[in-house]
Amino acid sequence: MEKLKSVLKSIAKFILSPHRLVALMLGIGLLAFTQFVVLKPVERVPAVKPIIQTPIQYNDMAMQQSISKEEPALNTVGDTIDYDDMSDDDIDDLYFGDLINDLGAMLSDDVEFSDMKQLNVSDDRSAAYKGKAKVAIVIDDLGMNRQLSWDVIELDFPITLAFLPYATGVEEMAKKGALLGHEVILHVPMQPQNDEIDAGSNALRVDDTEEGVVDAIAKNLSTLPTNMYSGINNHMGSAFTQDTLGMNLLMAQLKSKNLYYLDSRTTADSVARVTAQAHDVPFAERDVFLDHEETSEYTKSAFGELERIALENGQAIAIGHPKQITIDGLMAWQKTLSDKNIELVLLRDLVK
Repeated sequence: MEKLKSVLKSIAKFILSPHRLVALMLGIGLLAFTQFVVLKPVERVPAVKPIIQTPIQYNDMAMQQSISKEEPALNTVGDTIDYDDMSDDDIDDLYFGDLINDLGAMLSDDVEFSDMKQLNVSDDRSAAYKGKAKVAIVIDDLGMNRQLSWDVIELDFPITLAFLPYATGVEEMAKKGALLGHEVILHVPMQPQNDEIDAGSNALRVDDTEEGVVDAIAKNLSTLPTNMYSGINNHMGSAFTQDTLGMNLLMAQLKSKNLYYLDSRTTADSVARVTAQAHDVPFAERDVFLDHEETSEYTKSAFGELERIALENGQAIAIGHPKQITIDGLMAWQKTLSDKNIELVLLRDLVK
C-alpha cells in the first residue's frame, strides 16, 4: 500500500509541475474548441428546387425580349411514362419542374391585372402604323397540365393552341379548340443546348442519323391528322434549330404537308428563317415571351412590349404557357384592345 501511495504521489508531482500543467490546460482548451466550434453540427436546411435564371438581367424590356432565351427546362419525359395513371398535379410536377416552382403559393398572392389600361403606348408610337395592328397569341406546352390546358382552350377570344406531341388526349383537346374558333399547331420537341435536359424520346436531335431525324419528324407530325393543324413551332430546340442539315430535313417535310413554321427563337443562332425560305415554307417568328418570369409585373411589361411592337410594325406574335397568371393576364388585357387600335388574330393570319 505504501508503495502504491508513493507511485501515485510521484505521478501527481510529475503532472502538476508548472510547465506540464500549462500544457495540459492548453490541450483541454484545444479539445473543447474543436468539439464545440469547429465540429459544431450544421443545422439542416430544407432542400429547395433550383430556379433556372437567365444569366444576364436586362433592365430595358425591349432589349430583354429581343434576346432569345432557352425555354425553362423540362424534367425527363418520354414514352415510358404512363400519363393515364397520373394525376394532373403529378403531371404538373413532372413536366413543368422549375417552370412552375410553387403555383399554389404564387396564386395565393394578390395578382391583380386591373390596371391593364395603363399599358397604353403613346400616341406617337401608334401613329407609326396606319390601320389596325394585329396580334397573335400562341400558348405552348398544351396537353400536360390538363386543367390549365382546358382553361386556355375555353378562352372566348382567338388563341393559337400549340400541343405537345407526347401529351395524352391531344386529339380530343384539339378538336374542341377548333370548334371554339382557335387554331391548332404542334409544339415539336427539339434538342436544347443543355445536354442535361431531356426533351423526350421523340425530340429531333442533331446527333441522330438523317434517317433517325426523318423518322422522329414523321412520328411527331403524325400526332394529329394533318388537316387538324396548320403548322408547328419548336419546343426548346436551341441546339437543333442551329443545325442546317436537320432543319432542312424538317422544312422538306413541312413543305410536303403544306405546314408553316413558327420559330420560338430559343436561340439567336437559329437557321429556321433561312431554311424555311429555301424550301418555300411559310414562316413567322416569336416577338415576345409573356411569362418567362412568373410575376404580374413581368407579364404586364410583356404585354406593353407586345403592344409597342404591334403598333410600330403592324403585327406582333407572343408566346405564353398554360399558367394561371398568363390566363388571368390575357383575359384582362384583351378587354382593353378596342381602345388601342389592336385586334387579336390567329397565327396563320400573320404567317408569310
